[in-house]
Amino acid sequence: MKGLIFLPKIKINYFLKTNNEIIEKKLNGIYHDNIITFKDNNVITSILLNNNILKREGNDYIINIDLNNISCKYYFKKENKYIDFDIHLNNYTKDDNSIHIDYYIIYDNINRINILFKINYEVIK
Repeated sequence: MKGLIFLPKIKINYFLKTNNEIIEKKLNGIYHDNIITFKDNNVITSILLNNNILKREGNDYIINIDLNNISCKYYFKKENKYIDFDIHLNNYTKDDNSIHIDYYIIYDNINRINILFKINYEVIK
């Protein structure tokens, strides 16, 4: 089977809390070239560890969060429309096996979405 690449699999403990939902799951994903990728309910999440970028892609949208530039770009696929948001970072920590991002987005100058995103991961041998 020459030419096949086997990507390292990882176990993920995933936690996401927003103003109106809390999601906590154990998932499997892949880890390759300092990128963690996993899928949950048709939403693909990728974390580019070297670039500090969080990307979430669902059926109708793509969200790119750049933690270096404290910005968020939201793309609505059906409408082919982009919206840029400034994010306010409360806390961002990253170590060998975990990522913790606590931030909020203000839109329409008055509405605020609080988001807490945490994952712990380990390579499956």
